[in-house]
Amino acid sequence: MEAETWIGLAGMILMAIVATSITVLYDGNVRELGQSICEEEYGMDYESYIGNVLKCQETKEQYDGIQIEIS
Repeated sequence: MEAETWIGLAGMILMAIVATSITVLYDGNVRELGQSICEEEYGMDYESYIGNVLKCQETKEQYDGIQIEIS
């Protein structure tokens, strides 16, 4: 293969890695903020944030494999 082809392929791979990293960081920040809002304001756990809608769910805790739901 020619050098230009390798450079183009490497550029595409690098762009995919950067895009994935940004997505993962954004999702982590959204999850952290959503969890904080759900816990502090509503005493609930974070479920999702899709389309500007934050969904919280009842708090679920586990002790020795037993799941406890707190409403």
